[in-house]
Amino acid sequence: MQFTSSFDIRYTENINKMKQFFGESTVVTRQQLKNYEETTGNPIPQRFWKASRVGRGMFDLEHASNVTHIEQPTKRVVHTVTETIEVSPDTRFTVEGQTPRINPNFVEWGNFKDVKALIESREFFTLYITGESGTGKNVMVDQACAQLSRPVIRVNMTSDTKEDSLLGSKTLVDGNIVWEDGPVVWAAENGAILLCDEISAMDANLSLSLQNVLEGKPFFVKGANKMVTPAEGFAIIATDNTKGRGSDSGRYIGTNILNDAFLERFEMTMIQGYPNERIERSIYQKLMENTGMDAPDFLNQLVTWVQAIRKTYNEDGIEEHITTRRACHIINVYRKLKNAEKAIELCTNRFDETTMQAMISLWDKLTVATDTTVQPTN
Repeated sequence: MQFTSSFDIRYTENINKMKQFFGESTVVTRQQLKNYEETTGNPIPQRFWKASRVGRGMFDLEHASNVTHIEQPTKRVVHTVTETIEVSPDTRFTVEGQTPRINPNFVEWGNFKDVKALIESREFFTLYITGESGTGKNVMVDQACAQLSRPVIRVNMTSDTKEDSLLGSKTLVDGNIVWEDGPVVWAAENGAILLCDEISAMDANLSLSLQNVLEGKPFFVKGANKMVTPAEGFAIIATDNTKGRGSDSGRYIGTNILNDAFLERFEMTMIQGYPNERIERSIYQKLMENTGMDAPDFLNQLVTWVQAIRKTYNEDGIEEHITTRRACHIINVYRKLKNAEKAIELCTNRFDETTMQAMISLWDKLTVATDTTVQPTN
């Protein structure tokens, strides 16, 4: 007994629609098929191209309708003006591979609920999240997708990022010219969240190549000579430290001032600050509990130390501060070395000598004031 899959049924339905459109003509040209797609909006099945080809640029509808129970091809053909390009299966991106896992250390706070609600709506949106380094901008998006079992593809923007690395490019495989979709096209066609990290690090001119994508409508990919229609659930989120205005402070070297027409295409902007003392304590406590640490005195001192440094920084009394991410680094180093002072030293060495000594001195004063020797147990 032969088994007819839902894929075969849809294939047959598509062929019947094509036969009704062309009437008595059973052999059609590539251009006629293109006109059919543009006129009806019905996509031509991928396996049709190989199953029905009877000559150069000629396709037999009757022959295609007689081909059943064949596996979906791993390659489909996209025709350009000057050449035939095979589209290979893109093993770089899979829905399963791009769906994040739940992080047991994550604490919901800040803009998380709003971000999750937007993603859960499955409607197209564009969101710009800005804030200081280490405030959890990317992990917030990552964990919202994890909770909703939604794929997210993260692209780290740099000055070397090119249009081809975003939309796709041609490459040579086994003697054939093959088109490989880039992350933007893959996310659009698979209804994934496109997360553009450090977006102001990319070249300002490159942003112009994404403007039509930011509109949420079908967009044209020149290299593949094809229109891409975004699937339900596709959305674009950008994260940045500068609001796309560049950095005069020198803290975020390499960032650029982005084109205002590009920034205007983002519907919403969220500002992600550092958590308050209560939330910050919850973040550190959860990390410690999930890694088997029992050091309440260390936890109390760390929270007090971080808040004091951040307050001094906000009042221009110190050049640097401790991010939430860096405080988590301190916890992890402390767990490994079992030495709080050594963890503080190693995790503040990245700062200049004056700043580092000020931070270490404050830690020492807090240790003396509380008269505690913090030793983790795990």
